[in-house]
Amino acid sequence: MELIIMCVIAWFTVAIFIFLPYKMSVAANILTYLMIAVVDINKISFLAYHYQCIKISSDTIRFISFIVYRDIIFSFLLLILVNIWFAYDHKWIRFLSAVSILGTISILRAVLSSLSIFTYEHWSYIQELIMDVVMLFLTVLIAYVSRKITKGMKTSGKHLV
Repeated sequence: MELIIMCVIAWFTVAIFIFLPYKMSVAANILTYLMIAVVDINKISFLAYHYQCIKISSDTIRFISFIVYRDIIFSFLLLILVNIWFAYDHKWIRFLSAVSILGTISILRAVLSSLSIFTYEHWSYIQELIMDVVMLFLTVLIAYVSRKITKGMKTSGKHLV
């Protein structure tokens, strides 16, 4: 059940990303995704294994559900944010997109916790929210660097951002 829920949410998240009207170049998106994944995997590893702040379920289906959340849903939500961030110059659009993505991530974390996919041991929702805000800012910085790195690359000219 948990895996099906996470796969449906992952499918929705990827579909939203695919149908965004303005996106960064493919190279910038791939580079941003890879850097987000590395940072997030290290963050989860430190919180779960080194600091023992969260406990990830050892059940196979629940663990795979967590991997789907971490590697697909969370990363693509952050990619949606940075693509909206760099596509629009209006501050309210940027602010509302950041708040809505942060709210979506918080709701998904509550769902993961209620499904016993992971549990907080020496960690709280407030600390997780602060970590997510830091991750949002870090993602914008990573995407900015990715755009600068890929700026000189040869593209097809279809990308407006």
